[in-house]
Amino acid sequence: MKRLLLLYIIISAACSSHAQIAATTADGNKVILYNNGTWKYADSAINAPIEKGGEHFKPFGTNCIIKGQDIKYVVVYDSSLWTLHDTPINVQSDFSMSLKKSETSVALLIPEKSTTTLASLRDIALVNARKSSKNVVILKQEYRKVNKKDMLYLEFTTEVRGFTFLFMAYYYVGPTSCIQFVTYTEINQAEKEKPKMMDLLNGLILP
Repeated sequence: MKRLLLLYIIISAACSSHAQIAATTADGNKVILYNNGTWKYADSAINAPIEKGGEHFKPFGTNCIIKGQDIKYVVVYDSSLWTLHDTPINVQSDFSMSLKKSETSVALLIPEKSTTTLASLRDIALVNARKSSKNVVILKQEYRKVNKKDMLYLEFTTEVRGFTFLFMAYYYVGPTSCIQFVTYTEINQAEKEKPKMMDLLNGLILP
């Protein structure tokens, strides 16, 4: 988690003695600073309460299994829909895969040994997203029970170099580790690919 926390925002505004200070990060994001050292985004959507979602289970028709080694997990998926990459596209991820006949619909799983909270992991994920794009729009954020485990679901869009992408992800925090299971696709494919991405996410099973 230390390397993720290194992405913590760098404030470009001067200090003040007021109870709260409006400031702008080096990446151009609007934030509010408090005297106790805490901060929050000025974006009301990010600060909105996380809703409570329902229960979700692995889908039928899955025929392949991926098992975590250092951090234990299982992902079941349909190999007729997803192609597992020989080499993960991200050095921090255990694996990555893409939807067949789609170059921009991708999934990857990043496990890490750390202690944090789901809300904190959500904030870190959004900081990461905002480092590459100032136009991050949260569509949904809710706590869910996925295959009997508590997880956070986050759905948002982000614009990168003129292209808009839809991100759908599960975040899990255990006693000594956390998992980010992320899928994304170009927005013009979202309506068609979103159900497949959701089925894949629901294939995450934890001990």
